[in-house]
Amino acid sequence: MLVRRCVSAAVLLTAFVLLTSFTTPAAAQKEKEKKKDGLDETTSALMDVLKKAAEDKDFRRDRKHGGGTTPYDEAPAKPGLIVGFDLYPGVRDKTVQYVRGVRAVYLTSDGKTTLGKVYGWTSGIGAVRVKAKDGYAVAGCKIHTSGDEIDGMSIVFAKITESGLDMKDSYDSKYYGHRDPDTAPKVVCTGEPIVGIRGLISEKASSHHFGFGLVVVGKDPKKDK
Repeated sequence: MLVRRCVSAAVLLTAFVLLTSFTTPAAAQKEKEKKKDGLDETTSALMDVLKKAAEDKDFRRDRKHGGGTTPYDEAPAKPGLIVGFDLYPGVRDKTVQYVRGVRAVYLTSDGKTTLGKVYGWTSGIGAVRVKAKDGYAVAGCKIHTSGDEIDGMSIVFAKITESGLDMKDSYDSKYYGHRDPDTAPKVVCTGEPIVGIRGLISEKASSHHFGFGLVVVGKDPKKDK
């Protein structure tokens, strides 16, 4: 009886080893695909959507907020999402804070994080990096303006899905400026991916004027959520 049990145990162990040897490569391949280009499966799927949108030129330039004299318009060379910003707050009258410059942080389809150009004037309190946590991306912002000046803004982040961003799973960054954050109007925040920026820069460094806008996937805007 003991011999039979030992033989049975040996047979089961051999079967397990054989089964593992067949399933491990498949599991490894699945994991490799899941981490394609350093991106998880969900983000990779969204990048495919962005590639198609780029091919079809299915995007729009949302309106500018603030103002200036010299336009700028930027998107990464490879399809990608904006996952953060370097904001450049300025201070006037010693205590009044506003925003006078920006630089986008992109996550591109090759899994790399890259920085765009700096637009606006960078003198002030220095750059503030506002970046999404893993699995999230920029969904829009909340912004206050007075004429051509950006009185303040915060960035809205939302969870990445295979087809867009989930506004039911979102959060706001710190607000930079001198107005009430709770009254700042939303910009985009519809779940559509943000793929670029646009706006206006003042010619003079002494000016408080600065314009900011977003480049959004989808020619036809969705309604706010």
